[in-house]
Amino acid sequence: MKKYFFLAALGATSFAAKAQLTTQRWEATISIPSPTECFLQFDHDTMKLFSKDMPTEPVESMRFTAANDTLTLVKLDGQSPCDNAPAVYKATVKDNMLQFASIADACDVRVNALIETPWRPYTAGGSQ
Repeated sequence: MKKYFFLAALGATSFAAKAQLTTQRWEATISIPSPTECFLQFDHDTMKLFSKDMPTEPVESMRFTAANDTLTLVKLDGQSPCDNAPAVYKATVKDNMLQFASIADACDVRVNALIETPWRPYTAGGSQ
């Protein structure tokens, strides 16, 4: 019985972390390579990075899985030099800001883009 409770609790925690991310878009100004206003959109199992100047064309698309506060990302396609090796990040939401911390990622470009600044809730600002 304890085993089933543990598995249910683990699943609920993963669901809560994922639900917290997927309920809204997140924006930040990141260097890719020059400062660019961007937003992240989390769908069921995909995270997409968009430039606010081109909100219908993803700059990068990644599959993600969430377990507690840990995200595992795998590049699907995009403009960065990153390969499709899994990247692992800690993602926390505090004071309505999303912050990433790299746990394991061989792609410096992605690390720098994600951890450069906290991500705030998306505001359209006329882009969408």
